[in-house]
Amino acid sequence: MKATTIYDVAKEAGVSIASVSNAINGKGKIGKKKREEIFKVMERLQYQPSVIASALMGKKTYTLGLLIPDVSNPFFSEIARSVEDLAHHAGYSVITCSTDNKDERVEKYIRLLEQKSIDGIIIGTGVENTDILMQLAEKSVPIVMFAREVSGLSVHSVLTDDF
Repeated sequence: MKATTIYDVAKEAGVSIASVSNAINGKGKIGKKKREEIFKVMERLQYQPSVIASALMGKKTYTLGLLIPDVSNPFFSEIARSVEDLAHHAGYSVITCSTDNKDERVEKYIRLLEQKSIDGIIIGTGVENTDILMQLAEKSVPIVMFAREVSGLSVHSVLTDDF
C-alpha cells in the first residue's frame, strides 16, 4: 500500500498543497473551518508529514544526536536517559550513538546524523579529529559538549569539577 502524500490530502480536501502545508505549519491565511477540514482529511487518510521533506525545506526535524562512549556505562546511560527525557518533553527525538571513543565511529555517526538533518548534536565522547566538529560548526549545526572540552572550537560545554 502506497503512503499518503500531501498531494493526496490537497486533492481530497479540495485545496492546494500550499494550503495543506500552511495548515500543518500554522501559517498563511486559512480559515479555522478550512484548517479543521484539512486536518480531518489528514486523519482519515492517515497522512504523516515527511520529516525528510521538511528537512529539505530547511525546517526543523525535531531530532537531536547524542554521541557517548558507551551506553552501558552507568554515568553515560544516566546522561542519555536525562537527555532523552528533556528532549521528549520539548518535542524532540534523540538518536543515541555509542562510539567506544573511536574516531572512525565518531565520524561515521556524525555523517549519519547529518544525513538525518538533526537539529543539534550533544557530544560526550572523545574526539581526536576536531576537523569534523569544525565542519559541523561551519554548517551551523549547534554543538554541545559534555564532560569533554575541545580546544580551538567555540562550542557550548557542560563540564564537571572533578576536584
